[in-house]
Amino acid sequence: MKCPKCGHENKPDAEICAICKSVKFVRAGGGHAAPQGKKHLLTRVGAPPLILDPGKDFTFGRHPSCSFTIPSPRVSREHAVISWEGQTPVLSDKGSSNGTFVKGKRISGKQPLTSGDEIEVGPFTCVYKFEEPRNAAESVPADMQTITEQGDLLSGAIGDTGLAEVLQGLEFNTKSGTLAVFSKQGDGWLTVDKGVPIAAEAGEGLKDDEAVIFLLMLKQGRFTFSPEAKEKTRRIKPTITGLLLEWGRRADEKSGHPEA
Repeated sequence: MKCPKCGHENKPDAEICAICKSVKFVRAGGGHAAPQGKKHLLTRVGAPPLILDPGKDFTFGRHPSCSFTIPSPRVSREHAVISWEGQTPVLSDKGSSNGTFVKGKRISGKQPLTSGDEIEVGPFTCVYKFEEPRNAAESVPADMQTITEQGDLLSGAIGDTGLAEVLQGLEFNTKSGTLAVFSKQGDGWLTVDKGVPIAAEAGEGLKDDEAVIFLLMLKQGRFTFSPEAKEKTRRIKPTITGLLLEWGRRADEKSGHPEA
C-alpha cells in the first residue's frame, strides 16, 4: 500500500506508514472506525493534524523527548507546553529565547487557546481547532505521529527494524538535509543531498561509511531529520542502497557466526 504523503510502498497489511508514520491506512470494512465527536486538534500544512489529549501535557522543543520535536536552531530544547485547565488547553512559553506566538503576538504567562488560534514555535506554524476530524486517516494520536513540517522536518523512534526504512525513504524521495540520531549506544548524524549520502559521523570517532553502518545497527533511540546540511563535501562513495547492502551482509555474517 503506497503512502499518499511520502510515497513509500508499504506492506499490503500495513496499518501505519513505516517511513513517515503520519498516515494511518483505513480499509473498507476494516477495524478502524472513524472517530466520533469533537477533538482538540493542531492542524498543519501538508500533514495530518495532531490530537491533544485533555489532561496530558503536550510539549514543543528541539529535544527528542518533547511531544513535538522541531529540529531548528530557532527552537529551544524545551520551548513551550500546552497544559490544561479543565477542558481548556493553555499554551505557555518555557523561557525560550525566541518566544512563542499566538495570532502573531508573543505570549507571556499562560495563554488559553480558542478554536482558530494560530500558534508559532520557531519555523513551525499550526492552528488549534476544536472540531471533528474529517476521517480516521487524519486522527492519529500525537504520540503515533512522526513530526513533519511542510514535508521537510520529521522525527520518530527507532524500532526493531532500525533505520533501514528511514534511509530508504530519504533515498527514494531524494531528500536533502541531515538525519540526527540519539541513542544510549551512541549518537550520530548523516547528511544527504537529493537522496545521496554525503558524510556521516557516529559513536566514538566513526566516520562516513562506518558511521552509517553503526547507525543502521541501532535498535532503539530517536531520530530527527531537518533540511539543514551539516556537511557539504561528499565523503561517502556508496549510495544508500549500497550501504544498506553492506549492512545486511555484515548482519548476516554476524548471525552466522555468533561468536565473531
